[in-house]
Amino acid sequence: SEPAVLFTFRHPLEVAKSLNRRNDFEIRHGLRLWIMYNMRAVQNSQELCRVVSSNEKILDNPLLEVQRISDELTLKCGVPSPPRPLDNDTIHEFVDMSLQHNRNELKDGLKGKEVPNVLAQYPGCDVLSYDSSLRKGSTEFEYEEKLYIKAMQIKCDLESGVAFESDYQWPEESFFKISS
Repeated sequence: SEPAVLFTFRHPLEVAKSLNRRNDFEIRHGLRLWIMYNMRAVQNSQELCRVVSSNEKILDNPLLEVQRISDELTLKCGVPSPPRPLDNDTIHEFVDMSLQHNRNELKDGLKGKEVPNVLAQYPGCDVLSYDSSLRKGSTEFEYEEKLYIKAMQIKCDLESGVAFESDYQWPEESFFKISS
């Protein structure tokens, strides 16, 4: 039988900051990796039964979201139901809120700071400015910001479902080149 795919995604800046903290990746490399990874995951699961969720939805209400995922995998994809009902104890064995450092930084990052600028808007989704360690106006900053805006557009499109349409326009390889 065909495999079922549980497609989950995280906020691109959370991923980039996590990679930066753990592996000393530059933020722009983490954003590029996030874009490429999600692009390939969507493209390679196009013909399979796919259930979509996000790290944010799981963390906002773990039991409700995991139950929704389980139900959808069973009803839509024919995956057998869990052997016993899901409960909070079972869910919390797998969802560890204490490991969400970068999510908390993104949520708490605006406390005491000025209101962020809206860099771009997509249907139902604003792309807010973020703190970068790069000098504003530099080529590196402009490239990082371009990647961040593109990653956020893709995140918004994943949330709305648009990114899962077969004719979705993913960035071309030339998009990832630093322009001088």
